[in-house]
Amino acid sequence: MDRGDCIESIQRRLLSKSAFPSYEEIYFSQIEAEDLFRMQVDIIHKMSVLDPIGDWMGRRARNELIRDQQVLRKRTE
Repeated sequence: MDRGDCIESIQRRLLSKSAFPSYEEIYFSQIEAEDLFRMQVDIIHKMSVLDPIGDWMGRRARNELIRDQQVLRKRTE
């Protein structure tokens, strides 16, 4: 996961290929960004238990992760 990676930054990278994205491109990039972010979250959670130091994610990453998980929950409610 990149520093500061979030759903919005993933979506921006996906949309950067098109100067003027259509509504469909924007819509599907949002879905794809959420899916990619969920995969990153799953990987981080699985890797964090394997770290012998116990702080694999670090405070900043945890805070960003929590913030983006809250955004995902709000969108799915």
